[in-house]
Amino acid sequence: MRLDKIEISGFKSFKDKTVIEFPDKFMAIVGPNGSGKSNIVDAICFVMGKSRGLRAQKLTELIFNGGVKGKPSKRAVISMYLSDGERKMRLSRKIDDRMSAYYLNNQRVTREKIVELVGDSEYNVIFQADVTKVIEMRPVDRRGIIDDLCGIGEYDRKKERALLELEKVEDKISETGIVLGEKKNYLRMLKRERDDALMYRKVEEELRVAKAGMLGKTMASYNKNIERVNRDIKVAEDERNNLENKIAEVKKKVSDKYSGIKELHNKISELEKKKGADEITEHKVSIAGKEEYLKNLDERLDRIKNEVFTSTDRKVKLNTDLHMVDSELKKVSDELKGLEEKINAEEKKIEDMGVLNLEEKIDELKDKIHVTKSQLNTKVELKRKLLAERMKDMLFEETKIARELDTLESEHGSAFKEISSLSNVISGLDRKIEILDKKMDDLRIKATEKKAELKTLEKTDSKIRTEKVVNEVMKLKDFVEGIHGPAIQLGTITNPEYEIPLSIAGGKRLNNIVVENENIAGKCIDYLKKKKIGRATFLPLNKLKVNISNSPPDDSLGFARDFVEANKKFKDVFDYIFKNTLVVNDINTGKKIGVGKWRMVTLDGDLMELSGAMTGGYVDKKRIGLRWGGDTRIGTSIGDEIKRIEGKINELGKDLQALLQQKKIKQSRLDVLKQSAGDDRAEIERLKEKKVSLNERREELKLHISEISTGIEASEEDISGMGSDIKTLQHDLGVYEKKADKLMKKREDVNLDYMGELKDKKRDIDISHGKLNEKGQSLKSQVSELEEKLEELFKEKKHLTEDKKKISSELEKLKKELGTLEEEHKDTADEIETYMGQKNNAESEIMNLNTHKDELASELEEVRERESMLMVRKAKIETQIDDLREEFEQYSASEFVSMPLAKLKEKVSDLEEKLDGFGVVNLKAIENYDILNNEVGGIEEKLDTLKEEKESIFDLMDKIEKRKKEVFMDCYVRVKENFEEIFAELSSGKGTLVLSDPEDISNSGLLIEASPGGKKLLHLDAMSGGEKVLTSAAFLLAIQRYKPSVFYVVDELDAALDRKNSMRLARMLRDSGAQFILVTHNEEIMKYAKAVVGVAMSDGISQVVGTRFEGLSSN
Repeated sequence: MRLDKIEISGFKSFKDKTVIEFPDKFMAIVGPNGSGKSNIVDAICFVMGKSRGLRAQKLTELIFNGGVKGKPSKRAVISMYLSDGERKMRLSRKIDDRMSAYYLNNQRVTREKIVELVGDSEYNVIFQADVTKVIEMRPVDRRGIIDDLCGIGEYDRKKERALLELEKVEDKISETGIVLGEKKNYLRMLKRERDDALMYRKVEEELRVAKAGMLGKTMASYNKNIERVNRDIKVAEDERNNLENKIAEVKKKVSDKYSGIKELHNKISELEKKKGADEITEHKVSIAGKEEYLKNLDERLDRIKNEVFTSTDRKVKLNTDLHMVDSELKKVSDELKGLEEKINAEEKKIEDMGVLNLEEKIDELKDKIHVTKSQLNTKVELKRKLLAERMKDMLFEETKIARELDTLESEHGSAFKEISSLSNVISGLDRKIEILDKKMDDLRIKATEKKAELKTLEKTDSKIRTEKVVNEVMKLKDFVEGIHGPAIQLGTITNPEYEIPLSIAGGKRLNNIVVENENIAGKCIDYLKKKKIGRATFLPLNKLKVNISNSPPDDSLGFARDFVEANKKFKDVFDYIFKNTLVVNDINTGKKIGVGKWRMVTLDGDLMELSGAMTGGYVDKKRIGLRWGGDTRIGTSIGDEIKRIEGKINELGKDLQALLQQKKIKQSRLDVLKQSAGDDRAEIERLKEKKVSLNERREELKLHISEISTGIEASEEDISGMGSDIKTLQHDLGVYEKKADKLMKKREDVNLDYMGELKDKKRDIDISHGKLNEKGQSLKSQVSELEEKLEELFKEKKHLTEDKKKISSELEKLKKELGTLEEEHKDTADEIETYMGQKNNAESEIMNLNTHKDELASELEEVRERESMLMVRKAKIETQIDDLREEFEQYSASEFVSMPLAKLKEKVSDLEEKLDGFGVVNLKAIENYDILNNEVGGIEEKLDTLKEEKESIFDLMDKIEKRKKEVFMDCYVRVKENFEEIFAELSSGKGTLVLSDPEDISNSGLLIEASPGGKKLLHLDAMSGGEKVLTSAAFLLAIQRYKPSVFYVVDELDAALDRKNSMRLARMLRDSGAQFILVTHNEEIMKYAKAVVGVAMSDGISQVVGTRFEGLSSN
């Protein structure tokens, strides 16, 4: 069977149907690189169902793509004609964007059918890459070629299936062995458990009988213990009553001492008011506030200084830029002036030549000619035709421009759209970035102002300082039990309208910290001292004793303490804070009740003390800074706002970074697009402007034609009277045409292009001049803005400096006044110190009494605990007796009942110890042992069967391996003989194939050894490039000879061979008797070919021409 011809249509570079005939056994396909020679080989492979060497990712890529100017094909069709004597076959394959199909004599068949006819040998087509592959592949991979050639893959698959089966059997044996081992281990363990269970039941019965006797004796002993416990309980009751009486006496002494301390406290309070503490405090607060204000002024002045420096620097830079722009503007203006002079000179030159308005004159003569012709041929109609022709010319030019636009936009249309889109996106991002920057700057300024405000408050407001101390103490709450918190957190106001009066009345005391006892208070005070944090007042719940009145005056709203809801445990806290303070409607009501008789607070927050002092005025609720039943921190609102602002700044910062990253990506893409389409984009804009101009002129002509049409009827009446003037018009027409010809010749002598170039250049410079003007104006505007800003900064600096001087003077005055006040009240301070000493002594005595009371309380607690334990013990014994009685009823009498209790306990203990020695006993083991023993026997039989199956698989694998080796060695020997014969013919040397490990063909490598041209025997790796190609080619041809095919195709196998070796290869292929089709560039090969197919390419389309001859050797 041989290949007669192949038809190619729409495949790769073959557009139209191309028939290539192969009339001889040895033919060559020749042509320049890239002409489509290899596409013929691809077509042969494609129709035979081979994918090797097709050089395409998808089948649709094999369809003709249209070349340089043509249209792509919709499908590709390849037909191969084979003949074997009288028998002829046509194999075809068609592909399009939907399907790929095979045909045999126009009948659709499967790929398998085609492979069955032409064979499945991969090496009847040899590519140049196959030669390189043989050279570069590892010996083991080279041996794999022999494996594929002889088909021992089937033996490998059988062996693989056997191995899989063996693996399954071994897994089953392993699993069964594991199960059997586990079962045997469990059986041995179960035997021990069965023996233990039998022994356990025997001991359990003995124990049951012994316990029955012991329980009876034990119940009698418990009854005696009950009588002894009752006597001890009576003694504990007497001791408890005695201690409670002593503690009551100590409490009375402590109460008397507290009354004395109260009187001392009242005297101290009166002296404090006399001392003028409020006035001194006000001075201190004012001094602290002014000092903080001065600090803020200094900070603002520093910021102004920095802003002035930055703005001045910016102004210098802008002035530098402005100077550069002015210089460049002057340069452009000079250039513009020079061009205008040149244009004027050219116009004068043209005017001197008499052609200043040459174009207008020519157009005027043309119009006269047309008018005259129209008068000769009904002048109105002719003029309309003239305008129509001019419109037609414009349409032609407009169409030409549109085509140019379409071409440019088709090439870069998507890029221009994307450039426009990206520019809009970037502009939007810039706007967003600018907005975010402004928002962040505003928030930073606001945060700085709030921080300054909070700092000032912390220094000037004692409430803030107290808040810090309270917060530090509350940190101890998780480690020290008994800290309850600030008083204000422990209660809520029953009516919101009383919030201001109760906050004013409670004052600093609302931030007093409530603790369980004085020991907790002492620990907290030590902590504040060690940490040097500050001072705080603590209210121990066990020490708070307040004398309060229960009957408020009729005109009052009630006692302040009654408007607070709190746990009963904290009632004394709010009694201490508010005492007998009344809540009244207003000051007039207070006067009516009597100022100085009661401590009173109005609903507006005005306070009237028992001393008669009255404090009032405007109350800022925010300034009070107290929140009942919750967070009492005064600076919380400002601090929270600072945190909120800073959080917002962080969020905006993240958004800003995201926008900047997005802009960076978009800008990068925009720069790439602009670089690739810059010149064409400018050309498109120019053509668009020209197209718009033409369109406007065309619309004007349309309007003109419409006006002419309207006047046709009037013109027709005039035409009827024109018969006598025809000769005159014909004479005028001749004169006009001669004048027009002269003017046209004169225009040709004048160089108007230079004038056009000068005007174009002037227009470009005008544009540059305008841009520089705009830039200069922008810079001037920025400089002006900076000058205004600097002027405002200097004004603010002056104002702040004056303010600083004024505040410094006021501060100095306040400090002097404070010194005077403190000196005036020195004697009162000494008297207060005396009373404070008496108060401290009384408090020490109270502490000693409390210590004694605590000692008594401790003794009382011990007695109560002992009494309680005795009661528990009694109840426990009674419960045990009841439990023993119920348990005793479960046992029947036995021989052990009459034994002494000690012996019974000993017996029970021994038996229980023996039972405990058993541990956990599996009583079901007796029954389970026999069941498991039968299961183990069955598993052992199954394991023996699996072992026999394993041995049979090993026998099968040995047979497969033996047969595989026989088939491989037969193929190897024949390929080896073919190689030796072909190599000798090609190189006049010797060559052979050698297995690196003949005993293990599965892991052996295939080595090629040869001595080309009588050289020393070499391995393939040690040969020169040409020798490697020659040896590799011999190996591939040896494979072909082992498995003959219908025909053979060799693609540039001779590319690396010299002239001598090329001739040998050509002779061998020609004389082989098989049909060889050789793609080549080698003239030596062509000399031996009986027919040559030449391939050339034009506009991306391959074309062929066939020549048949006996060879070129004679030439």
